Amino acid sequence: RRLSPGLASYGRNCALFDRLRAEAYAHVALFRGVPGGREAFRAWVEQRAHALNQALFRDHPKGLLSPREVHHTAKSVAKWTYDRYQGGRVYAVSSTGRPDRSRLSPQARALIPPLQGEELQGAVQTGASLGGRKRGSRRRQEAEEKLTEALKRLQSRDEAITARALAREAGVSPTTASNWLKRMRGQG
Repeated sequence: RRLSPGLASYGRNCALFDRLRAEAYAHVALFRGVPGGREAFRAWVEQRAHALNQALFRDHPKGLLSPREVHHTAKSVAKWTYDRYQGGRVYAVSSTGRPDRSRLSPQARALIPPLQGEELQGAVQTGASLGGRKRGSRRRQEAEEKLTEALKRLQSRDEAITARALAREAGVSPTTASNWLKRMRGQG
């Protein structure tokens, strides 16, 4: 077999990186919000990276990339994608809080086991009983509790009370902390 002309003048690391990140972007939503999702995503990306290395560079004049190079490329792609990629493609989420399998490709669908029996019933009842407003108010209440605790910790350490400090301490966005702080000061 001959080397693909598109890969002949292109660095192997770059080719692997581009192909791997495209696949990672398409699949990261399946791992978010799942316990151990970050580690599972990283393992999946590394497995895909090694498979792509074999598929792309088996007949390359320079041979395969070293396992160490593949590992570090996969680690970089997985970390950035999981932490920062918001994506233009949105996977619909059903009332169960899980991705809607009917909207996914067969390969992606195979990664999400369907709920069965009582587990399915419980998830549907929980999802259906929580309307959008109730979910939003619960999230808002949780954020307010975090911010209140963060405020107490900052005051106990005699630190300046700023929206940025509150956000960092509570683990919420700076906008959320700023809006809460304005409401607490009676400005909003």
